[in-house]
Amino acid sequence: MAQHTIDFDIPAQTLGNVDITCRAYSDGVLIGTLRISKGTVDWNPARKSVNVKRFSWERFAELLERGTIPRADRKRAGRRRT
Repeated sequence: MAQHTIDFDIPAQTLGNVDITCRAYSDGVLIGTLRISKGTVDWNPARKSVNVKRFSWERFAELLERGTIPRADRKRAGRRRT
């Protein structure tokens, strides 16, 4: 089973114009970076900087509650059709 680790940088101030950055690793290999700001939540997969997924807090909450990414969001998130 893969071992997951997270490291993060938290600004030494109230979250404003500086994001909280969390890097996620699986077995020591970076799988992506999560950036949390007061306006959005962004997921940047490792080595795919052009495929950043950006969500408002309301949309992010809705996606987590649903547990899936609806078809329209998949298209916006840059996924390829198969």
